[in-house]
Amino acid sequence: MGDIMKFYRYQDIFYRSGPKIDLLEFKSIKETPKGWWIVSNYAYPNWLDGNLVEEIDDKRWVSATAMKRFAYPTKKEALYSYKMRKKSQIRILKARLLNAETLLEEIDRVDFEGKPKTFELKGGT
Repeated sequence: MGDIMKFYRYQDIFYRSGPKIDLLEFKSIKETPKGWWIVSNYAYPNWLDGNLVEEIDDKRWVSATAMKRFAYPTKKEALYSYKMRKKSQIRILKARLLNAETLLEEIDRVDFEGKPKTFELKGGT
């Protein structure tokens, strides 16, 4: 195995006082030609033996070539990834909110049997 590498991931953490940004640190436990197996630096502070990687249940795979990864080798890349995840989350939640508001307006057009109400046009032929 090559040198042990550090990896980083920013995530949300929620307190009573409000949300905060938390930095998680990971280290590689096994390197392959395509990437790394990583574990939490907190959960496995003294892990050194990459031959026992199969024994760890909470390991994560990080590709060396993928654009989106679970964790990144620099804090700068990890922070950029976090920012992009938050932008995506906002886009998704805005779409869900719009759907909920549209359906709330639609409620007034449904009768109690769940069928759309029929409307008569006044002054029609």
